[in-house]
Parts: sequence; structure tokens; C-alpha cells
Amino acid sequence: MRPWILLGLLLFPALAQGDGRYLVGRILALEAQRDVALVEVEGGRLEALLPVDGGGYRV
Repeated sequence: MRPWILLGLLLFPALAQGDGRYLVGRILALEAQRDVALVEVEGGRLEALLPVDGGGYRV
């Protein structure tokens, strides 16, 4: 069961919110100094804030 959960996390790595809706994206890079992740969504790139409290990503 545990390998399926890990596989699911790899296939569904990031949610970013933009234009009032959630976008599913792929994490391209993490910038810990700025607390952002570069996420590719719908052919574009957005910076998502890294969650401090373990919540979702916000753009």
C-alpha cells in the first residue's frame, strides 16, 4: 500500500491557485531562500509560496 501512496505523490506533486481557481502543476525548482517553488501549469510558469503550516501552495 505504501508504494502506491508514494507513486501518487510523485504523479500529483503540486496545486497552485491562480485566477480564483486551483491549477495542477509540476514543480520545476524549489528556492528555499525565497520560500517559493517554480511550478509549471498549463504551459506557463508560476511561483508558488511554500507552505509554512503544511497547507496548500498559494501563488
